[in-house]
Amino acid sequence: MFLNVSLLSFLEVFEILKRLEVNNEMVCPLNYGDYNYAEVISKIGADTFGYKFFALNQFLPFEEYNKIQIDCGIVIMNHYRQQACGNIIAALNMGCKVFLSHKSPLLKHFKNLGINIYCIETDLNSVNDLQILENEIITANRAALKKYYDRSVIIEALKKSFSIKQ
Repeated sequence: MFLNVSLLSFLEVFEILKRLEVNNEMVCPLNYGDYNYAEVISKIGADTFGYKFFALNQFLPFEEYNKIQIDCGIVIMNHYRQQACGNIIAALNMGCKVFLSHKSPLLKHFKNLGINIYCIETDLNSVNDLQILENEIITANRAALKKYYDRSVIIEALKKSFSIKQ
C-alpha cells in the first residue's frame, strides 16, 4: 500500500487503516517537503503500525520509485484539494487501485472520465476493499487515460487553445 497524504489527512487515513486492522505493508513517501513534518509522520507510522510501516525518506531513481508503487498495487491519497494529479495518473496507468477523498475535486474528475477510482470515505470499509485491480479494470483505466491524456490528444488541445496552424 502506497500512502501519500498531508498531516491531518494522514492521521485520518491511519485511523481508518488501524480500525480496519490492515496488515499490509505501507510505504509512505516523505522524501519531499519539510523534514520535521516527515519525522512526525515517520514516528506516528512506526508507533501505529510497527514493522509494516516504511517511510521513504530518500529520493530514489525514477524507475525504482515506480517499481515500489507498482509492487504496492494500492495507492491512497487523502488530499482535500487538487494536487498530485500527475502521480495519480501514473498510478492508474501502472495498474494501481487508487483511493481519493470525496473532498478532492480530482475524484469526480476521474470518475467523469470513466476511470475506475475509489473514494476513501465510501469505498474503503473493510480490509477486503484493499484488493488489487483485476486486469480488465486496469485495461479499461488505461484506455480512458489514453483517450484524455495521450500526448497526441494534449498536443492537439494545446494547438486549438493557442490557434496554432500547421
